[in-house]
Amino acid sequence: MERLPYKWDLAGTGLPAGLHLSSSGLISGIPGTPETTTFTARVTDHIGAQATVQMTIRIASPSTIAITTGTPLPPAVVGQPYRLRLQTLGGSPPYAYYFYLGIPPKGITISASGVLAGTVSDTAKTYVFWIHSSDAKGAATTKEFNLQVLSDLRR
Repeated sequence: MERLPYKWDLAGTGLPAGLHLSSSGLISGIPGTPETTTFTARVTDHIGAQATVQMTIRIASPSTIAITTGTPLPPAVVGQPYRLRLQTLGGSPPYAYYFYLGIPPKGITISASGVLAGTVSDTAKTYVFWIHSSDAKGAATTKEFNLQVLSDLRR
């Protein structure tokens, strides 16, 4: 006796917009908006016996983050201490930071928690560099910064 595969369909309420349930039981598609939906799926076997199950599916928002600290950064002065904490919004803290591209002034470092600090020992000019930030779930962003280094006017 040959047994046919199970067949799935929706019984009652449906899936979120953009998702579909195939007759083999596969949920697929591209959901439209974040939401939580409860639906009832029905499975039928080769002799017509049926079973239903109520399930809940949660469509989450995409995790996006942004470094919100403005650019240009407040100027630094050669030979003077500098300290600035970067700010990031969105995603799932904690955030991690590192220099991504470009060359910051000598003496300035960035901590994993996003603090630019140090004493500039480099030439007075404007430096351009990119900082990368990521959150606890892997969402990431990169932003270009300008930091003007001024001469020590006390000399």
